[in-house]
Amino acid sequence: MIQPGTPRALVEVDPRTDARWDALQNDGGSLFTSAPWIGAVAEAYDLEPSARLLVDEAGGVLAGVAYCALDDIRGRRLVSFPFSDYHELLGRSAADLAELLGSFVGETPVRFRIPDRCVPGDAAGLGFTEHRDLLRHSIVVDRTIDDEQRFAALHTKVRQNIRKSQRAGITTEMSSGLDQLREFYELHVGVRTRKYRLLPQPFAFFEAIHRAFAPSGALTVALARHEGQAIAGIVYLELGDTLYYKFNASAAEELNVRPNEQLVWAGMERCVERGLSRIDLGISDIDQDGLVHYKRKLAQEESEVVTLTAAGSTPDPFAARAAEVGALLPQLTDLFTTTGVSAEVAERAGELLYRYFA
Repeated sequence: MIQPGTPRALVEVDPRTDARWDALQNDGGSLFTSAPWIGAVAEAYDLEPSARLLVDEAGGVLAGVAYCALDDIRGRRLVSFPFSDYHELLGRSAADLAELLGSFVGETPVRFRIPDRCVPGDAAGLGFTEHRDLLRHSIVVDRTIDDEQRFAALHTKVRQNIRKSQRAGITTEMSSGLDQLREFYELHVGVRTRKYRLLPQPFAFFEAIHRAFAPSGALTVALARHEGQAIAGIVYLELGDTLYYKFNASAAEELNVRPNEQLVWAGMERCVERGLSRIDLGISDIDQDGLVHYKRKLAQEESEVVTLTAAGSTPDPFAARAAEVGALLPQLTDLFTTTGVSAEVAERAGELLYRYFA
């Protein structure tokens, strides 16, 4: 505890349990700064989260950020909390945010992924390099109009695809059940391995998210069904006034009936029911033309997410070995996602290796 009269100081706390962090993140944070999210990720990947707070002479919190110190086969590094779309620097003063961010420049390499609005203007002067290759999109849900008006306000192509899906007999099921989450996960494994040639996150990650969010009603699995079979799904998580479109997956052979827009429309209806104002559609690489185009048809808001990196000042004696491992992981990913490899093998590979992508 900082005593009154002590100069400004940096304090390390556990963001899962510290009341000061909770109060700070409730005043400008997001899903990814929340204790339930941080706790679920930490549990699934056996991580030890930290939050660094900048406090004033009276012990009041001025700014803060959650992060994780990693030291594994890929080397030593500090990252804004892993497996999150982005992670806000929390605080109201640009000078405080800059002081907090600058405190991370030192011996260990740093990589933070931060919404553009949180990035101090002098990040380069603090020792960071900016990478602007991510976009974030959000749907603004107008609850002052009725469903008919809300539907009419959608992009023409979105309306057409929803009607096509409905004519094809696609139904939407909204649930918080673990069985439905497993159905979604099977779609997720297929999309990750066959379309994107990426390893899937382990199901233990989804189970941890379920334990953290489902009991309070803040997790919804939206499944599109055709003749009873799940053909597409979205996992929505709720925090504050926002519904987060966190995971999406669909069966490639069923995309001709356009189930995804119907699932987003179901998410908008959920916002109206729950008194929420927006749907966060997550981040996209700026060069993912198809995905960015899809989200732009849905969204009213677009902003940048900035990746800030700083090299460590102390040479890592295991850097060469870590670089070898870093080069090996994509090769292993290609091996475990190649045609003919079963979903079960890909899933097991994700359980063993996914944590090293942080």
